Amino acid sequence: MNILIVCNHFAVCSGRYMAAAFRRQGHNVRHIGPAKGREIWGTVVPPQYVWEPNAPSEHFEPNLIICMDSDPAILDSFEGKGVPVVVYGVDNHVRNYRRDYFTHYFLAHYHGQVQPVTQDDESWLPCGYDPVFFTPSRIPFDGRAYDVVMLGVMYPERAAAMDELAKAGFKVVAGTGIVYEAYANLHHNARIALCLNANDDLSQRWFEAAAMGCHVLGSQPADIRDDKTAGVLGLAGFSTIDAFADKANDVPITFWVDNLLKAARQECKEATLEMQRRVMRHAWDARARTIADWVMLRDLPEDAKRDAMIHSGDPFLQHALGFGLPDIEAPGIKLPDDAEVE
Repeated sequence: MNILIVCNHFAVCSGRYMAAAFRRQGHNVRHIGPAKGREIWGTVVPPQYVWEPNAPSEHFEPNLIICMDSDPAILDSFEGKGVPVVVYGVDNHVRNYRRDYFTHYFLAHYHGQVQPVTQDDESWLPCGYDPVFFTPSRIPFDGRAYDVVMLGVMYPERAAAMDELAKAGFKVVAGTGIVYEAYANLHHNARIALCLNANDDLSQRWFEAAAMGCHVLGSQPADIRDDKTAGVLGLAGFSTIDAFADKANDVPITFWVDNLLKAARQECKEATLEMQRRVMRHAWDARARTIADWVMLRDLPEDAKRDAMIHSGDPFLQHALGFGLPDIEAPGIKLPDDAEVE
């Protein structure tokens, strides 16, 4: 299939991950949009990580065009393309992608605050992780150098949590602009990944950290609080910080980390392995497969679509084809943070 992705070409972005995922599945992928060089998140990354546009030749005829950016200038540039033009939006918790000319919206956050999945032309397709860069750690859990890692934009609540942990004596590593191999190396050498999401979103950091073998400790996103969506995700083995959802019953971040690494250390290790096992099916490659299958099946008769959907076993394809999300019982989660808070 010939696929054209349109997005801003930041060094790290979902469009880049998906372009690679489609290529791994044998598709002919081109990508266009503004080049953004080395600057991202207010920092500068090494030159080898710059992602340049790869424009198609004049003879390239796309079977599918995917908008993978929430930039209004890009969203407003698609009218009259003549082939399916879809959105894969990972920012629907803070942005609205809707325009008159898009065929379908694949949205990463079912309960996205700004554009939740509610319309017939919208379906849920969560974020994922890159299986090439973010591989499982080979360092034993007990032998890792850091207790907690938090890499990303250091919003005030993230910085405050890491400062509190450092002052309490935990070995922490935090920062912005650390990407790809360096990002993976630090996660491989950390026991806990702190995932604090201010906008109630299940970000790709959750999937990446779990895939690399960190215990995910985070403020519980809406798509995991909901039993329906939690069952489809099938994730289990992380720990949630109730304090960030309920400030009235604030519990220091140090309590959770101390409990995970001391009182409940064995349970933490077991839960981490379970989360890692369950997250393996959530690579960006699986997201690319869902979209490609949707393109192939969307115009078939209902019976044929249903048979193909059942054969695929893909709940996100089922949703995209108009059959709704399946009812899957949310997995039992053995939380190691169930100790009593005095």
